[in-house]
Amino acid sequence: MSKALLSVVSIANSDSPTKEDDILSLLTAEAVGSSQLASLITAVTKQPTLPVKKILLRYVSYVEDELEPKARQQVYEQLVDLFTPPTALVSAALTEVVLNLSSLYESWQMFGQAVDLLHLLQADVLAQDFDDEQSFTIFRVQLNTRIAKDCLQIDDYENAEAHLTRISQSLSSLPESASELRSEAHKTAVRVMIHVGKWLEAASRLLSLNDETCDGPLVTYALLAPSSPFTRNLFKEIRKSSHILSNVMNTPLASMFEKMSNERLIYAEEYTQVLSYIVEHNDQTLSDSYWQRELARAVVENNLVSASKIYANLRLSTFSEMVGLEQSSVESIITEMIRDNRMKASVDDINHTIYFGHDNALQQWQAHIMTSCAMLEKIVDDITFAS
Repeated sequence: MSKALLSVVSIANSDSPTKEDDILSLLTAEAVGSSQLASLITAVTKQPTLPVKKILLRYVSYVEDELEPKARQQVYEQLVDLFTPPTALVSAALTEVVLNLSSLYESWQMFGQAVDLLHLLQADVLAQDFDDEQSFTIFRVQLNTRIAKDCLQIDDYENAEAHLTRISQSLSSLPESASELRSEAHKTAVRVMIHVGKWLEAASRLLSLNDETCDGPLVTYALLAPSSPFTRNLFKEIRKSSHILSNVMNTPLASMFEKMSNERLIYAEEYTQVLSYIVEHNDQTLSDSYWQRELARAVVENNLVSASKIYANLRLSTFSEMVGLEQSSVESIITEMIRDNRMKASVDDINHTIYFGHDNALQQWQAHIMTSCAMLEKIVDDITFAS
């Protein structure tokens, strides 16, 4: 039997009323990172007469409060190795160790290591350490939101989105006391969505928060959403708000929102004004070229829908000049919209002309005029014949 095990067994089998303190003294007396410390902790976990959970939690508190950051890192990494995979006895201590160590990693910009570490807390065995299901749900939301935020720091948007999707159904069931956590989770989801171009989802998330401080970004993301019935419904919901549009009234966003919601043509000067505003007032981690590309797509899509209501066909050069964009870029956006079945039209590559494939307002008006003329001519003929 090892010296460490003998020491622990001796205390565990004694009648001392200070067993917990005596074991803690053994642990704190050992050198950081020593093999003897690991042996002591392993021995403690094997003694049924000791309050193992309480001792381990007290030791973790000692490490956090008394040791310097580098020493804490060394001990915590050793404890992670000892406590994984987690058992019922060590799960509570492992949770504290992982949360504390990941905070160190985050403070040192080691976000990838923090993500890998926090994944250890996805184990179902941890549920037993919470008083009720609601407390565990709050912990899961906190954990997955934190992992998502760390993933954002390393541009891992796929994993960030996966972790936020994992808790999306739980957000509505959070108690009122966790409203700030719910808001943080939604805003983290928005940050992920704007990095991957999911503008409709990002705007919808902000709309659900009903937070006036988010009105500017909300309208911005709504304008950038792909042209679709869902986006038009979003515009209607924005109009119903008592504060959203009034809070952007003095910005270029207001006039563009008005035009897009009414499917009216947007011109180069308006496009440039809105782009400058967006670049200045939105997420600075995104490049200017990214905002330019996304706004150009949104404006071209809007103008294509608008033009289809007025013209039977339109030359690409004329269409491109409206917003001051390269013809090749405009053609690419139009082609994608047609391919996605969001617009019934075709592009003649030889004549560089867009042909709209459904009855539009001008055609209907012309048909109405022709019908009216035919009716008038018939009346004149009837009068002439009668006379």
